[in-house]
Amino acid sequence: MYLSENFNVTQSAIFYQFMREALIEQVGNNVEAIEYLKEAPDTDILSYAVLGKKAPADIDSMVYEQCLLDKVKDVVIDNAATLSECFDTSGNIVSEFISEIGVLQMSNSQQILKEDFSSFLKGPKNIVGDELDNLESGGKLVKNPTHAEPGGVMAWFNKMKDKFANNFPKVNQFIQNHGKQVGVAALVAIAGYMSYKAYQNYFSKAARACAGKSGEAKTVCMQNFKTKANQERVRVLQKSMAMCKKATNPAKCKQELQNKIAKLRS
Repeated sequence: MYLSENFNVTQSAIFYQFMREALIEQVGNNVEAIEYLKEAPDTDILSYAVLGKKAPADIDSMVYEQCLLDKVKDVVIDNAATLSECFDTSGNIVSEFISEIGVLQMSNSQQILKEDFSSFLKGPKNIVGDELDNLESGGKLVKNPTHAEPGGVMAWFNKMKDKFANNFPKVNQFIQNHGKQVGVAALVAIAGYMSYKAYQNYFSKAARACAGKSGEAKTVCMQNFKTKANQERVRVLQKSMAMCKKATNPAKCKQELQNKIAKLRS
């Protein structure tokens, strides 16, 4: 189990939003389904993305989310070599994903995000569409959570470990009964998240490379980096197709990624 006491709330929220967007794209013009998915709890979003069904009511939702994320992270680990090819050696994108992505309800993140970033997270396009430019600075949007448990973060973390130990067998068995394959939406979300990270990395370079410029020269410099960043997004999406062999519907997975690539190239 990939249980981390130091997961990144911002990156986790962004990954969940990629899953939400992937599910919305799958329902087409079904307005009722779209409205539901926009407001659905994170647990249900993760459950629909990975297993294609709503989270069951009779098992611990926090442990359920963690087990589903474990399933997602297994896919990332299995494709570590391919995904790592898309990034320079300054950081290990796979290990970052494993350590940074966590269960949002394990923190006070929902309140933080509501108070400070309601407009940022209002709709899926704010993350995965043209508004990706909002993240050009590469800075974190929110701080990691603080916990009010007596004894501090480690006391809280130890309490969570006990909770998982007591509930894990039942929850994990439920998930394993659904087979080894992963829902298309979850895989598309992984690919989208990785392409976003590649885009973000390029704009971190742009901030340094264009720092000494001004006026039209800076505009041209930034535009050049933006073009290259979009090319990197395409490359990551292409590489990510290797993950589709793990999908419940590999052909659909590849088609959805191809659609994203076509949109970026248009």
